[in-house]
Amino acid sequence: MIDIGIPIWMGNIGEDLATGFENLRKHGVNMIELSIDYPWPFKEYQKLEQVIQLARQNNMHINIHAPWRDIILASPYEEIGEASINVILKSITNLLDKVHSYIVVHPLTMQRLDISDNRREAIQRFRQNIDLLAKKLNDRHEVVVVVENLAGGIGAEPGDLASALDGLDHVGLCLDIGHLASRYKRFLTNYYEDFYTYLKDVVESISGIDVPVIHIHDVDEHGREHLLIGEGFIDFKRVFKTISGLRPRNIVFEVFRSKNLRVNLSTIAKNIGDAISWAKIYLA
Repeated sequence: MIDIGIPIWMGNIGEDLATGFENLRKHGVNMIELSIDYPWPFKEYQKLEQVIQLARQNNMHINIHAPWRDIILASPYEEIGEASINVILKSITNLLDKVHSYIVVHPLTMQRLDISDNRREAIQRFRQNIDLLAKKLNDRHEVVVVVENLAGGIGAEPGDLASALDGLDHVGLCLDIGHLASRYKRFLTNYYEDFYTYLKDVVESISGIDVPVIHIHDVDEHGREHLLIGEGFIDFKRVFKTISGLRPRNIVFEVFRSKNLRVNLSTIAKNIGDAISWAKIYLA
């Protein structure tokens, strides 16, 4: 059975949380991806505990998106990578017993990748850091570390990430469809017939590596991402059909913005029904 989730973070919980969670459950959401973004867990801890309690009351699985701002796991500087691992561990260790199956991380570095041997060194260091992070986490709790592709930088091409992570234990990919669409609109429209041709190419490039998680959000013609489903150009029926062979176990509707509505838990829940249906047809 596939889990259907949405992200929860300090920026999208301003409404009546109890009502929001009830609406999520009514519309088929059975998982939250808890974004441990500062000030969590160091401040506003009471709000974090309330979210966890409501998720449990509604029989929802809990997974975690680890901190990513200021976290530079692909830095060629060993000390920066080690510090980033330590911050992630400090931020989520007390939550590990609540994690159902996975933790998301970002592949980031601020270094220029097009000079010297920087790209190769950054990817190599990232592989080492992810391996170390996965081992440290699994000393405490069995969990898969999933690496999310980004719209730009070192994490932009899932095929590169898959090659870098191949053979590591307790490691997989989080394929972010919206980030792929944003990258396509900004940089790749002259290289592919359409977005779905690019998506098919990506799916082929990551064959053989575990993809437990798919992030879903819409993207407009300018590459603006994390929009409500239906506010951009993406045909999610075609998306789910194209990625069906990946056999993901979790679909997360990572929506943070809208062109017309105030985004909260209830509006997201009401918005994603059709996309959930297509996900269950092609991915269940």
